[in-house]
Amino acid sequence: MPVPRILRNSIEVGHSRSTGPQTLLNLLNLYESNNRDYSTWVDTLESHTTTLLPFLAAKPPTQLIKWHEAFTLDDLRRGALTLANQVNLKGISSINGKTERTSQLGFSLGHFVNPELAKQAALTCRLIGHDISIPDPEITDALTFYDRALGTLHGSPLLTRLVAVASHCNIETAIDIDECASLLSISAAEIDSILLDITNTEPSAPIDATARFELALNVANLIESSVALANQTSRDSSIQTLASGLFGSKAVTTFTENSTGWTNQLHELSSPQSMINQAAKSTEPVSTDNFFTVEDEKVLVSMGSKNGLAIPISVNENNEPVCVAVALIALSPETLATASSNPNLIDQFEKVCRHLFTAKLGKAINADALEARVREIIHEANNPISTVQNYLKVLSLKLGPEHETQETLESISSELSRAAEIVSSFSDLNLESVNRTGVCKVNDVTLQIGALFDRGHEIEFEYLLDQSNPSVQIHSNNLKQILTNLIKNATESTSRGNTISLCTAGNLVHGNNTFVELAVRDTGPGIPDDIGNVFDKGVTTKSGAHIGEGLAMVKRLTEAANGFVTYRSGPHGTEFRITIPQLHHR
Repeated sequence: MPVPRILRNSIEVGHSRSTGPQTLLNLLNLYESNNRDYSTWVDTLESHTTTLLPFLAAKPPTQLIKWHEAFTLDDLRRGALTLANQVNLKGISSINGKTERTSQLGFSLGHFVNPELAKQAALTCRLIGHDISIPDPEITDALTFYDRALGTLHGSPLLTRLVAVASHCNIETAIDIDECASLLSISAAEIDSILLDITNTEPSAPIDATARFELALNVANLIESSVALANQTSRDSSIQTLASGLFGSKAVTTFTENSTGWTNQLHELSSPQSMINQAAKSTEPVSTDNFFTVEDEKVLVSMGSKNGLAIPISVNENNEPVCVAVALIALSPETLATASSNPNLIDQFEKVCRHLFTAKLGKAINADALEARVREIIHEANNPISTVQNYLKVLSLKLGPEHETQETLESISSELSRAAEIVSSFSDLNLESVNRTGVCKVNDVTLQIGALFDRGHEIEFEYLLDQSNPSVQIHSNNLKQILTNLIKNATESTSRGNTISLCTAGNLVHGNNTFVELAVRDTGPGIPDDIGNVFDKGVTTKSGAHIGEGLAMVKRLTEAANGFVTYRSGPHGTEFRITIPQLHHR
């Protein structure tokens, strides 16, 4: 009896090529570029198990290769973004690529033996080890017997044999080439050639994969939030909110072209030298630092500044960029300098605006539903960013301060922080949420929000609450937002071993009115004396590109409830006191 030829498997178990991170990035790039080609979305989703299985689980198909027929293009787009956010919560490193090489082998073997079965074999291999039922007897057979001894599978359906050989070649350290060849009725040399091609396929380099994924996901979430906001309010309102988040300025106006020039309904600029015309013609941003006309200056002055940035909004027509609008943003000299030196910031603004001008904006949606969805996105996006930031800090400490990668790590950390702040800025949707009225129990809200932060931190939380649990005249969601911003600031300024105190006290009499006092106190280093008015938007004590929105929102929400906010700070800590009218039950 001849001795079977054995080929040592050069790729160890668990080290198969994984394209998961790149597949997710590809999906986010499709979303960002507003790609509407259905087959491209299907092919990309099929390229990795992580992106395919959720769709199969949601609607198990009767024919595996036609799984996508149960989904519209918008279903695929929304599903991909939801999946990316879910992966982000777990961490991109959680992606399992164990069946990827098996799937590649199944496709290559199928393409060689019977091209019509190549895709079916590859997709079936992706189901190995997953509890997804496909009502197809051939697939059921393949997934039932794929791990049997190869010699027992002669006479089985070809799909079963293809999946079994692919699995054998992936997991076995000693591959029986002759038995594989016999089972598929091809030569041993042909099996050798297929295995050599797969073995020589190098894995993608995971350089900054997590950071790039986080940033791409935040842009996609910004697009979704902006389009949703435009549906609820208007495109101009959404652009204003976007400019506020990215550049810290709500002074923005949009020019569109008519027969005589560019107009924003209040001003018309017909001069070819206008910075609006220059931006439209070049499809590149134009700053007042470069050149602007007297007419440009008049528009900017009416917006509150002589400095500004004109950003063209272009869409693709016949593979050529065509400017459909120009956004003019009035900025302070300092903010203009920051924006001009950060092309990524301008690029993100232009990408989101492009979607706003190409999206089919429908009828208004419920404001509460929109707010809930945006807050969900903010939660999904910001929590894993904090996790990545912690990992970067640990890595920085391990490498030491003199290591050559420290500057790169600092840059990645700064970009992630800025992305988180941009997403968080969408919590202020300007949907009359500031002025909504309501009544809530102050202790109940304090305990609920405190519990969100009183875990995962090596900081002691102290609760000093009025036992009467007084009612306050403010909507519970607004009080939650106030507490979230204050406690978040306290945790970020307080180091391990320090204390954050949450205090409530009712029956504070001021004139003819009674108030409840709510305090958030920390034992951190305090607020610097030269920081300016901490309640002004853009004022922040944090490093990086934080936009200083939190305390401005606290003041706005408190004053909308006919209350007021005060603070005291010193080298041994900071205390913010929120005073809100108390409701007395009669």
